[in-house]
Amino acid sequence: AVVSTQSTGILPERRITIIQKYLFNLMSLSTAKIDVCLAMLSSDIHLILEILIHHLQDANVKGLDSNSRYLLNNLDLALCFRKKPELRQVLFAALQDLTEVRREDFRLILDLCKKLSQS
Repeated sequence: AVVSTQSTGILPERRITIIQKYLFNLMSLSTAKIDVCLAMLSSDIHLILEILIHHLQDANVKGLDSNSRYLLNNLDLALCFRKKPELRQVLFAALQDLTEVRREDFRLILDLCKKLSQS
């Protein structure tokens, strides 16, 4: 993932270190720590979406896990897509490629589509 340092008060080197430290294992963090990451990166929230997409594209990932669901529910996807429009197609391609989609996952994806069509 490319790291943008625009419009933040943190020095670029320090910011990169923070991102690497806290987001490297984003998918294994508690929801409280994910919330901290979301707050820390509010101006570059698309970085978290890029990590989620990378996770979903992993060959071993067959469906949505609890952290993936949490992120999809709590990320401002409309903002992410305004900042990096190409992420919309990449995210939905990754979701489409999942082979084990539970009913709740299907509903979540439909809800996302509905919210995004209204924004």
